[in-house]
Amino acid sequence: LCCPSRASILRGQYPHNHGILGNHQPLGGEPKFRSSGRDRSTIATWLDDAHYQTKYIGKYMNDYEDLYKPPGWDEWFVLQGGANSDQVNDDGQSIRLAGHSTDAFADEASDFIRRSSASTDPFFVVVGTKAPHRPPEVAARYQNSFVDTPLPRPPNFDERYISDKARWLQSYPRLSSADIDEVQTLYRERLRSMLPVEDLLEQTIGTLQETGELDNTYIFFTSDNGFHLGEHRLPRGK
Repeated sequence: LCCPSRASILRGQYPHNHGILGNHQPLGGEPKFRSSGRDRSTIATWLDDAHYQTKYIGKYMNDYEDLYKPPGWDEWFVLQGGANSDQVNDDGQSIRLAGHSTDAFADEASDFIRRSSASTDPFFVVVGTKAPHRPPEVAARYQNSFVDTPLPRPPNFDERYISDKARWLQSYPRLSSADIDEVQTLYRERLRSMLPVEDLLEQTIGTLQETGELDNTYIFFTSDNGFHLGEHRLPRGK
C-alpha cells in the first residue's frame, strides 16, 4: 500500500516498525504519521540537519488536507486532498494547479535546482507524481499514444487454478470479457499518463546539466506500490 511505503521511504523502516499499516486512519494515513511523531525524524530532518536545502513536490500521503509542513522541508509544494486533487499547499498558501500536474511539478523541480545550485550547500528534492494513479491523468499531447498496445498477459493473468492462493482470493471469479476490456483501457491510460513523467525526467536532467550539478547528483527512482491488471483474477488494485 502507498502510505506505509511512503513512510518507509521517508524513515528507512519496515511498516511493522514505523507503525503506519494502512492508507487511512486508524491504521495509517498522514494524520497518524503526524500525530505519532514519525514525521519529526525522516530523511528530510536528517539532511536538513546536515545543511541540505530540501523540497518536497507532489503527492505526499493519503488524507493530507491542510497547510501543515512537516519538519525538515525548507520548501513544500504538495497536493492537498489526494492524488485526484489539483489543490496544492505552496509553502503555506493553498493554490490551484494550472495545466497538467506533472508539468507543474517538473517546473517546480527545475526552479528549485537552479536556485539551489547558486549556493554551496547540497540539495535534496522529492518529486511524487500522480501518475499512474487511477484515474490516470493523461496530458492532451499524449491522448493518441499507445492506442494499439496490447495488455500483457503473464502466466498468472486470469489464473485458471488458484487453490494455492489465499482464501480471500479464491473467491474471485474468472475475468469476463468486459473486465478484460476495462483493464486493457486502463493499462493504455496508465502508459499515457507516464509519458509526462519521462518529460519531467528529461527536463530535470537537463536542468542538472545546465547548472553543472549532474555529475555531483544522485537520482533515485522509487514506487510506492505495485498494481494488479488481471493477475490472479484481480481486474485492478494494489
